Amino acid sequence: MSTGRIIQNNTGQKAEAPIQVYVSDGTHKYPYGHPDYFSSLKPDGMVLLDLKKNEYSEFRVDTDRDFTISLYQHMVGSRYKLFVYRSQDTPINIHFNGEAQVFTVKGTPDGQSFIVLNIEVAELAGKLINRIGATSEKLEELVSSLNSSAIKLSEDVTFNGVSQGSYNDGDTIQKDTILTEILKKFAQKTLPVTYSAPSMGLTPSSQSVEAGTNVAPNIAATFTQRDAGAINRYLLQLSTAGAANVNLVDAAILQAYAQANIQVQDGQHLSYTATIFYDEGITKVNNVGQEDPTGKILAGSLVKNLIYTGVRQAFYGMDTTNANPTTSAQIRALSGKKLNPANGTTFALNIPAGTKRVIIAYPDTLRDLSSVKYVELGNAEVADTFTKLAINVEGANGYQAIGYKVYVYIPDVAFNASATYNVTI
Repeated sequence: MSTGRIIQNNTGQKAEAPIQVYVSDGTHKYPYGHPDYFSSLKPDGMVLLDLKKNEYSEFRVDTDRDFTISLYQHMVGSRYKLFVYRSQDTPINIHFNGEAQVFTVKGTPDGQSFIVLNIEVAELAGKLINRIGATSEKLEELVSSLNSSAIKLSEDVTFNGVSQGSYNDGDTIQKDTILTEILKKFAQKTLPVTYSAPSMGLTPSSQSVEAGTNVAPNIAATFTQRDAGAINRYLLQLSTAGAANVNLVDAAILQAYAQANIQVQDGQHLSYTATIFYDEGITKVNNVGQEDPTGKILAGSLVKNLIYTGVRQAFYGMDTTNANPTTSAQIRALSGKKLNPANGTTFALNIPAGTKRVIIAYPDTLRDLSSVKYVELGNAEVADTFTKLAINVEGANGYQAIGYKVYVYIPDVAFNASATYNVTI
């Protein structure tokens, strides 16, 4: 059996493992140089410790019998440590200074017990003697107690002005807390857990469409749970023109919904509201094995909206006709379109050579035409060359017509070269 220890001697250098010594059986000589080398054998039951004039030495003996310690090459102030390993539970006696002093060593039947004796060489009445240090340790008892759950705090201990390991200032270690648990918390710092909130998605996205457009969305919600609980309800509702919500889906799980054709009216918000209800999430355990509910995801809900808004178009274009338009169909046939125009809306008219008519039309709820810049003429203002008309123009799919301001420019002769008009409503 090896102690596996490396100790520091008084020089600050690492010392060797303890020197193995044995209990004499009366048949071996003293070492060469010893005064009794030529005259006698080491007596039975002797353990000879050669200190070699060193200030400090360590020795080990494995025995289950009584023995007497004898020193060689020692001096006043020399110190030595003796590791006594036992394999039985019967006590043995260690004799010091002849028979003048006896130290009794207990043992255990597991063969793992040992005791450490700290001894100093002193002078008494002109003789060098062994003096057992007051710090002698019965390590088999210490190790046994440290591995025992019997060591508990005898009273409450509160941290005051200091934090250590997992303990913070103000924490109290309760009476009867096991030493092992205290040491574990001293050796680690509590790290907070993190919780991630859930999220949801909804397709398709909200959009504006021309009034009168028929829409048939396939509506699907998604749920990313993360640290929340599971879904317990999914609700999809439809609201039109301020009417009460109509439940389209009300289920315990996510379900896709295919909307039949529905017309989006002028200025209307066709609104789908998807709501996901979810349970409370788990409580996570931190790095020291304690539940940490800080930031825990509680039961709740997520909401997403899909909104179709009905708006009107602006129309613009050019052709080779030299007469004013008169019908909704003629305005809607123009190639240029600008959804949901407003005061300040801009767009460009790219006019090819040979054009005989230029038209700009938008809802009459907006102001009069603000500006038309002729780029090729140094951005000359030409808005006053347009004639203003009033025509009722339908929405998509023949939806209800509203009044439009229609501006028409018919030149005396066709454009002989391409031109660019930058328009501002």
